[in-house]
Amino acid sequence: MSDRSFRIRLGSTLSDPFPQNIGVPQGSVLSVTLFSIKINSIAEILSSDTMGFLFVDDFAAAFAHRDMDAIEAHLQACLHRLEIWANENGFKFSMSKTVCMYFSRLRSGVRDPALTLYGQPIPVVKEFRFLGLLLDSKLIYDKHLYALRLKCKLALNILLVLSNTTWGSDRQLLLNVYRSLIRSKLDYGCQVYGSASNHHLAPLDSIHHPGTIRSIQRESSPKSVRHDSPSSEDVIHLYLRLLCAIAGA
Repeated sequence: MSDRSFRIRLGSTLSDPFPQNIGVPQGSVLSVTLFSIKINSIAEILSSDTMGFLFVDDFAAAFAHRDMDAIEAHLQACLHRLEIWANENGFKFSMSKTVCMYFSRLRSGVRDPALTLYGQPIPVVKEFRFLGLLLDSKLIYDKHLYALRLKCKLALNILLVLSNTTWGSDRQLLLNVYRSLIRSKLDYGCQVYGSASNHHLAPLDSIHHPGTIRSIQRESSPKSVRHDSPSSEDVIHLYLRLLCAIAGA
């Protein structure tokens, strides 16, 4: 872990060696474990009323209050402690990947917070993708649901091709493909985006509606042996709605 250096290769040309004073060796079997152990202490510097979210090297801190001045003062103090922690532990936050986002459903009267990191202002954004979820300042998730529907439709087209009556795959394989390519996308984050209104969730019905799956199953079955009985996938829309209801409770 010490006295290491690195070089950059461009084609057949190698750069001069540069010392690597911080970080773990890329590709090492222990790198992920060592990095996780080292960064886990970041949660200890947050106060009890500050929410922290950490997944590997993605980190977010949040504070809820009715007064924007109180939010600014609290989060700026938190950022100051994060700077000290980073300097003591050999980390440095990327300014190009650091943004500020506030959530409020008020139509007016809320100003943008003014926060700084390393003496530089943190840009305020209205939407941001965090761990695969496209968050918006109003928490209506309309753009995330739109993008999710487009991704699922592409996967659904694969299913339609595979269900060709002449050379298509069998029923079980199609269901496995559906669970892998479509249902997994719908399940991911549904506890979060499930708080969206029924109006915004409705477009997903065309993706996970059981009639869609049954039609694929019938197309892939021989004409003499058709399966009209409901499958286990018939309850997917009920399953998703249940998770959404739990998230919104």
